[in-house]
Amino acid sequence: MRENKTAHNPHTIREILKNLSLNLQRINERNMKKILILIVSFYAVLMWSSSILANSHISCMLNYGTEVNNDLDTVDYTETSRGRRIPARPVQCNISVENGVSFIGFNYEISTFEIYDCYGSCIASFNEERDFVETLFNLTGDLEVRFHTDGHLLRGFVTL
Repeated sequence: MRENKTAHNPHTIREILKNLSLNLQRINERNMKKILILIVSFYAVLMWSSSILANSHISCMLNYGTEVNNDLDTVDYTETSRGRRIPARPVQCNISVENGVSFIGFNYEISTFEIYDCYGSCIASFNEERDFVETLFNLTGDLEVRFHTDGHLLRGFVTL
C-alpha cells in the first residue's frame, strides 16, 4: 500500500500554508493596486468633469457706454445738450453654453459680439450669439468681450 506522505508530513503542510499565505498576499497586492488605480482614475475624471462644468458658465460686469463715432463728418456740433456726467452703473452679464448671453435686469438687442485679447486686438467678431459663445469657451486667458447694441457698447473682461 502506498502512503500519502504529504498528508502527514508537517514540513510539507507548513510549506503549503506558507505558499497559500504568499499567494493571498500577492492577490491582495494586485487588488490594492487595482483599487488605487481605480481611485486615482475616478479622481482624475471628477476633476476633469468639474473643470468642464466650471468653464461652461462665466459671469462678468460690463460697462455701459455710447459707441464712439469715428466719422467726423456726421457729428452734429449744434446740439446744446450737455449730457450726463455720472458714469453708468455696471451691468451684470452671464454667459453660458446652455443659455447664451443674458443680462441681469436688462434686455439688450445685441447686433455684434466681439472678443478681444488682453492687448486690445480683436480676435473674433460675430453676428450670431451661438458662434460667439462656442468660440469664447474654446479660448483661454484674459479676454475682453464687447457687445454692440443700437448706438451703445457694453464691454467687460473675463478670465478663462
